[in-house]
Amino acid sequence: MSGQALISGLLAPRSIELFGPRLRVSRNLSGDIGIGFMETEAQSKDFALRLLNQLLAEPDKDNPMSYLTRLEVVSAEITLDDQLLGKSWVTQSANVRLRRDAVGLVGEADLELDIDGRETKFSTTVGYQTSVRRLDVTINFSEVSPAVFSSLYYELGPLRALALPLKGTVTVGMSLDGIIEAANFNLSGGRGVLNLPSPFKQSLPVNGVSLKGIYEGGEDRFDIEEMNIDLGPKGSLLLPAPIGHKMPLASLSLKGRYLGKTGRLEITDIVADLGGPSAKASAVVDGFGGIQDIATANMSIDFKGSIKGVAVDQLDRYWPVAFGTDAHR
Repeated sequence: MSGQALISGLLAPRSIELFGPRLRVSRNLSGDIGIGFMETEAQSKDFALRLLNQLLAEPDKDNPMSYLTRLEVVSAEITLDDQLLGKSWVTQSANVRLRRDAVGLVGEADLELDIDGRETKFSTTVGYQTSVRRLDVTINFSEVSPAVFSSLYYELGPLRALALPLKGTVTVGMSLDGIIEAANFNLSGGRGVLNLPSPFKQSLPVNGVSLKGIYEGGEDRFDIEEMNIDLGPKGSLLLPAPIGHKMPLASLSLKGRYLGKTGRLEITDIVADLGGPSAKASAVVDGFGGIQDIATANMSIDFKGSIKGVAVDQLDRYWPVAFGTDAHR
């Protein structure tokens, strides 16, 4: 109970705990959020929203519920229905904790979602800024299929290329209408397969990958701060036609950025271990519209690189026949 309210002669709860409820959280095509209890949703929707509104409200001596500062949901079954994404998920035994702070709400949630038939566990922290209607969400996870993320957002579809378990942290700032304003990610994965799209279409066994970067929604800018791929000492990459050369490749690391508004891809600090010899390179690609369009896009490419440590009697392993046959004689 609230001591401040008692001084004023009111019995006012400071916290409420709900045990084992079945809840539905929905977002309609306009971006509006709805919350209700599954059993009597028509009657409970307003009640659930009133609880959240009271949690956001400043204390008012004429409204005992306005002294509420904490709401906890224990062992809940929650259905998430997102009409904007056309997706629906169910989480079992979810634990959610919300409390009011100076700018809105902060909370934590432990969720286990059934996404595309796969049980996936998440540990989540959430901040809601009332004045700007902005959500900031941080998600921690381990042993998660990348297909989970591509199921959540179409823009993350290229992650399906990673057929391996991922762990890491993703932080997203977004408006209530679903527009991502900013995102940070730090991901790493173990042994699996990297399925490359055309024109590099092939499946590469990998020992591990790591990816760290930032996305700025307003600028449509994607910064790759760090990307590493470990293919092992016997790894290789088949270069597409007309080159058609199988290049030894033990590992690859790079940094770069993609400027979506201008269709410009800048790749810097490319370092490749070619199974003994090493290569360094950089590239600038204009007219790049995304990996899915790389085979048909009208692009201009400025590529610079060097290779060192190649023995003369091994030159044919690294020099494509399409570039001339002298190295293969």
